[in-house]
Amino acid sequence: MILKGRKLVKYLDHEEVLNAGDAYYMPPGHSTITDSGSEWVEFSPSDLLKRTNEAVQRNLANLERG
Repeated sequence: MILKGRKLVKYLDHEEVLNAGDAYYMPPGHSTITDSGSEWVEFSPSDLLKRTNEAVQRNLANLERG
């Protein structure tokens, strides 16, 4: 749920804008751009969240290497 601010969610075929007060579900295959100062809360099963965060870290490391 977006508590404050805004997130832009990009999918291959469309984009969504999430604003304060919006509850959301983001299926796999997205990227996000979050406005500075935004606040949100997310709930995920811990095993799936761990795998997701590991993939995010790998992707960020690959971007940093160029």
